Amino acid sequence: MYKKFKELGKHGLIAVVVSSSVQANEQIDFFDLSIEQLLQVKTDVASIFPASKLEAPSSVTYFSKQEIQALGVSDLYQLLNYVPGFQAVQGEFISSHQKLQSRGVYLDSGYVLILKDGIRINDVSFGKAGVYTPYIDLSNIEKVEVIRGPGSEIYGSNAFLGVVNLISEKSNKIEFATGNNGLKRLSASLQKQTETGSYSANLAMLETDGQAFSNWQEEGLETTNPNKFFELQLAWQYHGLKAQYKIDRHDKQGFVNLKGIHPDNFFESENQYLALNYNKLWSNGVELVFASNYGEHEIKSAGLITKGSIAPFSYDFLQGPYWKTTNTHVNAGLRYHFGKQLDFQAGVEFNDADHVRAGVVTTHITPDLNSTSPLDVYYLGKPTTYSNLGEFESLLSCVKSAAVYGLAKWSIDDKRTLNLGGRYEKYENENTVFSPRISYLHQLNDTSQVKVIYSKAYRAPVTNELYSNDAVTLGDPNLKPEYISTLEAQYLLHKQDWQLEVTGFYNSMKDLITSQMIENSERTKFTNSGDEQVYGIESLGYYQLNKNIKLRASGTYYLSDTISHAYEHFATLAVMSQFDKFKLSVNGIYRPAVSVSDNNDTSDTSYNFQQDAHVLLNLNSTYQLGRSIEFNVAVNNVFDKQAF
Repeated sequence: MYKKFKELGKHGLIAVVVSSSVQANEQIDFFDLSIEQLLQVKTDVASIFPASKLEAPSSVTYFSKQEIQALGVSDLYQLLNYVPGFQAVQGEFISSHQKLQSRGVYLDSGYVLILKDGIRINDVSFGKAGVYTPYIDLSNIEKVEVIRGPGSEIYGSNAFLGVVNLISEKSNKIEFATGNNGLKRLSASLQKQTETGSYSANLAMLETDGQAFSNWQEEGLETTNPNKFFELQLAWQYHGLKAQYKIDRHDKQGFVNLKGIHPDNFFESENQYLALNYNKLWSNGVELVFASNYGEHEIKSAGLITKGSIAPFSYDFLQGPYWKTTNTHVNAGLRYHFGKQLDFQAGVEFNDADHVRAGVVTTHITPDLNSTSPLDVYYLGKPTTYSNLGEFESLLSCVKSAAVYGLAKWSIDDKRTLNLGGRYEKYENENTVFSPRISYLHQLNDTSQVKVIYSKAYRAPVTNELYSNDAVTLGDPNLKPEYISTLEAQYLLHKQDWQLEVTGFYNSMKDLITSQMIENSERTKFTNSGDEQVYGIESLGYYQLNKNIKLRASGTYYLSDTISHAYEHFATLAVMSQFDKFKLSVNGIYRPAVSVSDNNDTSDTSYNFQQDAHVLLNLNSTYQLGRSIEFNVAVNNVFDKQAF
């Protein structure tokens, strides 16, 4: 569903000054590495041990810090636009959060698992990361790793169509940024090595006036959506023991939501995480692996539901969740290194996710505090917060599960590798799932490789889908997990000056959870609605034009229909250059025309969204002023492309 609106002043100019000392750990220099060296960069997200793109049992995309800087992006959702098969677009729900399209699917149901330093960001109430965490800062990130496709045999639920892992940098630096639209940004990192271990701290703060929006159906109605962001992360590591604490806060005002724009729309969230990891390697090749993390997610938001100008209502009706959830994950396993030929890991995992507060922010509430209604007699005068709402009480439930898993890597010879893995998970409501993965890697010669992957994944229903029972939605405690079976074939060719990766995939999805209208009612009910198939081709290439200039291009084309109006094809192109102390990059994102309408709404205010095919062009330049000072200028959306 989309409201017809015009987005104004979307382009942005950013000036950044960076002061940094010597890095605590050697960073990968994107411009200095050759094409072949880029293929050897190790990632942690796709396997039980660090693996390069050539070795990984999945389709993997990797971004170093320098490449992220060259693309001129500061938010993870922006960066994912450059991943084959991925696009991020602005949503219209309670936080106006970014919605992900992945491999032709746009159901916005938490099909992509997002991790930061191995900690799960996805929550249990909506299943996705973007609602409680609508902005994920990249200023203190060393690298970003992406699995394109299923990853449930390692990560369980939500690793349905992809897994993203952000790895924080350890350095001593400070960055300041300013720009138009009231942009102010600060980020800093501190790292210290002592006899009692390694200590690190990362800080990021952002404030901006946001974008201006004008509703075509209400002349003169314009609003901006100012927002603030704060993040602090602390870590300590001593030998095999590592402890982390992370907190982030988000504040957005006046955003566009499902019913349009409203100056009183607001969103606040806070997320806190604690993590403890321990690894112990014994001399006989056996390694103990232990990881536990705890997360708290709080949200307080209100968005326009009904305009007061529509009879018989006199006052605007705004409503949103005042919710809190917690989640605990404990994973214990053993790894076995058998020479250079066999690696194996097996373990158990326990998950406990609870919805512990189910309140509401609303302008209208019934006297019994049981429900909300836009009738004038219930008007409160302004959005008011209630810690509990009767019709939300059913949400105060939990989702618990226990899993066993096993993963093995067998190097048959110098050219052939077989990876086998599987995860069996049982939920408290008696649902059980099994997610295997088999991948075969064959090095054809010194410059080419074939990778064939068969995998299954799942997404367990979340509390909102299972237990909601309010005036808008009705949950179903008997919902089954969603399943996907994926077959991938990848061909990778690399020469001295270029590399090309082409991946064909076929996804078969079963028991997808959707929200369907209840007959003779304005409510919708969550249900397992059926099966879908999506298949297509993804490509990614690099070309080293000379020692100073690199080209990066990606493209995605679907050979089947996409789901829920996901883009049918899209592409990116980036030209990244470095000349002595000066760096310059130009990149563009191509998207096809989009036309979405609500066929069930025959009123004059039906929801719709239309946009012509377009290219979003961005510029980024950096000049090295001194040994540890850089000046950066970035211009996003050079042609000021507007949405209609």
